[in-house]
Amino acid sequence: MKKELKNEIVNILKRKVNGCIKLGIHVPNRCNQRGYTKSDLVYCLMKGEIIKISSEAFKGKNVLTIKILGVDTDNNPLLVVLGKEGIHQFKCITITPPIKEKLMA
Repeated sequence: MKKELKNEIVNILKRKVNGCIKLGIHVPNRCNQRGYTKSDLVYCLMKGEIIKISSEAFKGKNVLTIKILGVDTDNNPLLVVLGKEGIHQFKCITITPPIKEKLMA
């Protein structure tokens, strides 16, 4: 399942289809606070490794959550959390340095 999800994410990014990977409402603010750019996000999604897939309750429905560990364009470690919203539809829930507690959650 990890390989299929990773391929789906990479293919979406390669095709540059608008709207297939949306940013959560607080993600742009978090990126600014933490010094990340959209390029950092894309680089991590393209080159990173899926480290955890889980199903979590969110707003009354189960959402497939994907944690991707990689690096940004400056080669600093980065953790991206995506939620799968539908067929070829993902939402970036957060982008953060990989703090051990967040990796295990």
